[in-house]
Amino acid sequence: MSFHRPQRSIWVNDFTAGYLDSPQSDAIPPGATPDAKNAFLYDINLDARTCSMGRRKGTRLCNATTLSSGKRVDGLFDYRRPGASATLIAMCNGQLSSIDPVAGTTASLGASFGTAGNTARFVPYKSNVIIYDGSAQRRWDGTTLYTLGMATPGTITNMVAGAGTLTGTYEAVYTWYDSVLDRDSSISTATATLVLAGQGRTHTRPGSTIPSSATHWRAWVRRTDTNELNYYLAGSQVVGTAALTETLSDAARRLQDIAAKPNVNDPPPGNFAVLAEIDGYGIGALANATDYYVSKIGDLESWHPKDKFPVSRATGEALSWARAFAGRRLIGTPHGTWELRGDRVPFAVKNVHTMYGNVSQDAVVEVDSLLYGWDRVRGPYVTDLSTWRPLADHRIGTFVDTINRGALTDIRAVHDEVRSLVIWAVPTTSTRRRTLLAYHTLLGCWLPPITGLEYGSLSPFTDSNSALGLYLGDYWGRIYELFSGSREGVPSGTVSAPITGSSASTATCSSATFYTTGSGLAGLPVAAVSPAGVWQWRRIQSNTATQITLDTTNDAPWTTTPATDGTWTLVVGGIDWFWRTPWLDFGAPHKQKKGGFVYVQCSAEQANLTLSCKGRFNEEDGTIQPGDYNFAVPVGSARWGSAVWGTSLWGGRANRTLQKQRINRSFLSAQLHFYNAYPDQEIKILMYGLQCDEQPRRSARSVR
Repeated sequence: MSFHRPQRSIWVNDFTAGYLDSPQSDAIPPGATPDAKNAFLYDINLDARTCSMGRRKGTRLCNATTLSSGKRVDGLFDYRRPGASATLIAMCNGQLSSIDPVAGTTASLGASFGTAGNTARFVPYKSNVIIYDGSAQRRWDGTTLYTLGMATPGTITNMVAGAGTLTGTYEAVYTWYDSVLDRDSSISTATATLVLAGQGRTHTRPGSTIPSSATHWRAWVRRTDTNELNYYLAGSQVVGTAALTETLSDAARRLQDIAAKPNVNDPPPGNFAVLAEIDGYGIGALANATDYYVSKIGDLESWHPKDKFPVSRATGEALSWARAFAGRRLIGTPHGTWELRGDRVPFAVKNVHTMYGNVSQDAVVEVDSLLYGWDRVRGPYVTDLSTWRPLADHRIGTFVDTINRGALTDIRAVHDEVRSLVIWAVPTTSTRRRTLLAYHTLLGCWLPPITGLEYGSLSPFTDSNSALGLYLGDYWGRIYELFSGSREGVPSGTVSAPITGSSASTATCSSATFYTTGSGLAGLPVAAVSPAGVWQWRRIQSNTATQITLDTTNDAPWTTTPATDGTWTLVVGGIDWFWRTPWLDFGAPHKQKKGGFVYVQCSAEQANLTLSCKGRFNEEDGTIQPGDYNFAVPVGSARWGSAVWGTSLWGGRANRTLQKQRINRSFLSAQLHFYNAYPDQEIKILMYGLQCDEQPRRSARSVR
């Protein structure tokens, strides 16, 4: 037999099959994988049927100074208003801040409010944004935070006669007025009637606390001796002035605005746990409520207390989400969806699906006329409201079963437009979100789970350079840009050094100069690597220039305390990445095969990197034998069409990226495991191949 013409070969240069949900490893097409972590699909070309695969990119730290040390970033939002630059705003420890990802700076934006640790949500409204977390809610106009809505004026003083020319019997009501948003509070109680005979009306400013957003107070008058039905606007005065005398004639007064009915412009009935703007209406629900409130159209600060309607009382589950989709108003529970139909309040409530809902307002996103959500029972799904399809089959379904059921309301979804991904941040072993599940909407497949940081909040944002990125707020008061760079969150300093001292929860590297600005490396992953190549991944609590201390409150101490003789290595900023092929038996599971070569073609961002590969070989006696192969990447960043012929990637023999290693064993089936977790060593696999020859008259009676 000769390996120049092998009998059996597998060549893979298209990884678009992705991370599939098949229960049978031999049913997975070449290029897909049944097992991987932090692997990513690159250079996708559906027409040419090519797709490279490799370790995901890292995360770039955006703020050297934490928003609030050791506190979760509870919300991120891309805030935009006409005529102003976009602002990435963050809620952390009840404090609203802005972040400039390009300059790496932060700024406080207002007084503290809300409850630290509550999920902060954002609803755009009249070029402002409403921020709420279930315990408090505010409106922010880009400069100032305002209490949502304006309370009805109280402590009303009766009118008195002044100089003027009016004759008749009158009574008045009062409102607070916001001239910026052109909105009034609900009307006050009426004054006593006042009889005038060639006189004027003198009004006194209401005695209650002036709302922070009020710029004026307004007087509304009706004539009672002629049985006028409405109160008409009689005058307006800035809030700093305590009295108003007006002599507006009855004819002129009736040409003014008409006062709203009582309670129509009341502030919200409480602190909303769910709030959405749909067709101009605000749809809100309080915590643990089966009823929803609806606002005045076009005004999310005006809520009549009687505009409250039931939805899910029969199911026993509280409302958890509401949103517009496909021209329809949807509202639901974690395991049910309803539609609000009609052109005006009260809407008709119609059931859409009794077995699909969303665990929270943040767990659902719309992409290309499809709704991607997360149901309490079925997990991730996609729908156009006609067809409902669960996305979690065997492998993802198994992973979904490991999610902390007590923290489902913390699941968050975001759409990454640049990479065609819907990404859910989920909690697994604790209530902290430490895993991202990404579904590729173009390829219709899952990416392997993404781990590394703690994903407190996620938001897309277009920075001042017009670059659209995906941003993360962690549990340590920091903001990062996802999928940027080739290390995990470490902006500078030592990323790999020999360990010279250790305990169950520390590691010292006397030659290191670890990053210590601000909170240093707090919250970042760290690994201790033994001489045998065993990696222990943990999380950092704090550090000095030469020592790191593990976060044993939210993570674990070392399983094996590293030796202090310099044979162990400490790695920060690394990415725990691997990609594993399915078991490959070349379509002949019972035939013994003589190993040929394993081939890999790869590229990197820099030269002299190494792609590590471990092999597992199922031999005839049923044992699994290991094998180690390393593939050097001598030249970085070169691609066909951009490299220089004869000198770069496609040049002489020494610089070719297609490399091979001999397999010196016989086997029934084989599996390859690719990895390189060190920082600054981003490698893409463009192609891999495996060859073998069948052994004549060598068939096994059983396999695996």
